[in-house]
Formats: sequence, structure tokens, C-alpha cells
Amino acid sequence: MKQLNHDAYPVVLEVDHVAEILGVSKRIAHEIMNAPGFPLIRLGERLKRVQREAFFAWLNNQAS
Repeated sequence: MKQLNHDAYPVVLEVDHVAEILGVSKRIAHEIMNAPGFPLIRLGERLKRVQREAFFAWLNNQAS
């Protein structure tokens, strides 16, 4: 598996970034971001964001 450069991504990730990093569709990324335990930041009713470091910590935790 190729190593991801965390710093190549913005400090706050959007759905597109999550989909790219995980290699899934945007629809699946939306579902993942709605899952319990995901460090989601909601901006209004529609915008979903996640802090980069919180996302990668969550991702590492999923692997263990």
C-alpha cells in the first residue's frame, strides 16, 4: 500500500478528499462520514468536513 503524505491535504478535508484517500465513491464517503465515531464537522445542514489530523487518527484506529 502506498504511503499517504498527510501534508499534501488541506487542514480541513472535504468529502472529495475523504473519497480520494479511501479510494471510494463520494456517495460511500458521505456514508462513512455519517457513521458513529467519525470525527465529523457539520457546517450547516449540508456541508461535511473533517479535520485532517482527526481523520488520519480515525483511519489508523480503524486498521487496528
